[in-house]
Parts: sequence; structure tokens; C-alpha cells
Amino acid sequence: WEEASITAEAVQHWAPRALSELKELKVLNLAHNQLEVRGLEIVVQALGSSQLEELVLTDNLLGPKAGQLVAELLLQVPSLATVDLSENFLQEEGAAMIAKVLRGRPLAMGLSLDLSSNDLRVAGAKALASLLEVDSVRSMELASNRLHDFGIKAMAQVLKGNRCLTFLGLQENNISDEGVTALLEALCENEKLQTLELDYNAISDAALAALTAAMPTCRITSAGNRPKQPGMMSGSVTGGYGA
Repeated sequence: WEEASITAEAVQHWAPRALSELKELKVLNLAHNQLEVRGLEIVVQALGSSQLEELVLTDNLLGPKAGQLVAELLLQVPSLATVDLSENFLQEEGAAMIAKVLRGRPLAMGLSLDLSSNDLRVAGAKALASLLEVDSVRSMELASNRLHDFGIKAMAQVLKGNRCLTFLGLQENNISDEGVTALLEALCENEKLQTLELDYNAISDAALAALTAAMPTCRITSAGNRPKQPGMMSGSVTGGYGA
């Protein structure tokens, strides 16, 4: 059902019956449609008793409320371990809803969560940091969210003690050496993280080398970095990557 031009009106007619007849469905890909939050509400209701393992909702005009709906679905469907909510303009409100619903009820298995391109910004990073405190997320993709150094610092504070996260995607977030220093201090003793993606930020070769040396067991990607010019304020919004 990917790129099938499915709208909220269309899903209202077919989702309840179609999905109820597919209770053993493992993967549902609804990417690049036009569900909007009205359509998502119907899908979530229909999937409540399913055995779904992966749900892809990329680019569906969902907005912040989708955060709460999907988080509640995760609680209802224990088998659901992979969720892609990228490109849905969740903003900080959506991130906060996800963290609020899930934080007090750690999932039985590690969750893989893709929240890339959702305009989360610093406040969203702070909300998700609280979710990382409960060791329930094994993979978190946060590329292109305007997190800046301030958002990275907020997340770094809880990453030091995290024992679940194995993948963290932070590409294109206008992160500079200041943000990498915070990561270095938090992750130098973390042996759980296996992949850290820092491509298309504003990090110097020296800072990347120091981070790589401190984390020999972690695969760090760093293509396309363009260090900030002297005098540029950390965390400022410029025309650079992640702005």
C-alpha cells in the first residue's frame, strides 16, 4: 500500500475490515500516502489486536498527534518493534507525546524508531532523552531535525548510562565540535552503541578523530561534514546543514 494515494476518507472505508482480516500481518507499509491523523486513528484502532512487527508511515501529513496514537499502539501490540514516522512534521509536541506514553512503561523488546525529518528541534531532543533513560529503544533515527549542539547535549546526558541503544542517527543536524565533545564524554564508556551516524554536520576532522579513537567498537559515519567558520555561534540557525 506504499504510494497508493490513500487518503483519510479512503481508509475509513477499507481499513477496519481489511486489517481485521489480516490479524497475522507482520509488516504494514503505508508510506507516502495522505492518511493525515484522521486516517491514522482508524488504522491504529484496526491494528489493536494484530501481531504486527513493523509499521511504516513515512510522509503521511500526520502532525504532532500521531506521536500519541503510535505510542498507544505500541503498548497495545507487544510484537510491534519497528516504527517509521519520518517526514510527518511531528515537531516537539509529537516527540513529547511518544516519550510521555512510553517512558513509564518500558517495552518488552527494544524498539526501532525512525523520527527523521520531523522538525523536532532542541525541545524534541530533550523529550526523547527522557525516553532513552528507560532503556527501551534499540535504534533511533533523528536525521534532519534541527537538533543543533543544544539538543545533542540534552541527549548526551542520558546516553552515558544507556544500555539498550545500538544505533543512533544524527545526520544533518548542524552539530559542531561542541556537540561532539558532549557525545565523547557520554559515550567513551558506552560499549553498547554499535553505529553512530554524524554525516552532513559541522564537525572538524580533529573532533571526529577523537570520537573515533574513544569508541573503537562503534562504527561512526561522517561524510560531508563542513566545520563552522570562526565566530559562528554554536547552535545558531544558518544556511548550513541541518538549518
